[in-house]
Amino acid sequence: MGTKNMTPKERAIAALTLKQPDEVPTFELGFHIEDEMFGKSPIDRDEYRRQELDKLTPIEAEKKIRVWAEHHAGIFTKLEYALWPMMYLPDMWNDDGTLSGYQKTAIRVLREYADNQYLIQCHGDGTFAIPDGNGMYEFAYRLEDDLDGVLEEAERNCVNAIERNRQLVEAGVDAFILCSDYCYNMGPFVSPEMFSVIITPYLARICESGRENGAYIIKLRTEI
Repeated sequence: MGTKNMTPKERAIAALTLKQPDEVPTFELGFHIEDEMFGKSPIDRDEYRRQELDKLTPIEAEKKIRVWAEHHAGIFTKLEYALWPMMYLPDMWNDDGTLSGYQKTAIRVLREYADNQYLIQCHGDGTFAIPDGNGMYEFAYRLEDDLDGVLEEAERNCVNAIERNRQLVEAGVDAFILCSDYCYNMGPFVSPEMFSVIITPYLARICESGRENGAYIIKLRTEI
C-alpha cells in the first residue's frame, strides 16, 4: 500500500479541485447510527436550546458547547471523514435572520478540534426540491397557474440561502452541501425546460456566491 502523505483536508481539496488525492476522501451529510456504533450519546440536544444556554454564563455556555464539539470531533475522526458535518444547534438562527452567537461559537470550537486537518461542511441549498406526496399536485398546479409566484418564491429562497451561506463562511464553514433532491431514477421531477427556469438560474447563483466567498460547493441527490 502507498504512503498517505495528505491530511484529510488536503485530500478533500484535491478531489474538489480535480486533482489526484492520495486516497479517496469520505464524508456524510450526518451520522445517524451513533448509538449502534459507539454507544448511547452523552449529548442531549435539548440542553443546547437557546433558552437553556441563556441560563449559563458565557464561559459556562462555551464550556458546554465544547463538550458537544469534542464528542462530535471524536466520532468523525474515528470514521475518517475528510469533511466534518457542522454541529447544528437547535436555535441556530436569530429571528432577524442572523446567525446566533451560540452557533458561531459552535463552529469556532469545532474548527479548533479540526486543527486545520479537516474541512467543516453544512447544508447550503435554497432551490426547489421534489415536493412530498402531499404537495406534488399543488406544486404542479402552481407551475401552470402561478409561474410568476413560483419564481418570486425561488428568488426569495435563493437570496436567503446566499445570505445564510455568507454568514456561515464568515463563522468558519469551509464547504456547502447542496441537497435539494431534483430527480427520480428516471429523470427530474419537472421537464428539462421547466428545470431551466425554476432551478438552474438560482442554483448557479448560490454556487457562484459560495465560491466567491471562498467556500467549496458539492451538489448531491440529483440522480442525473
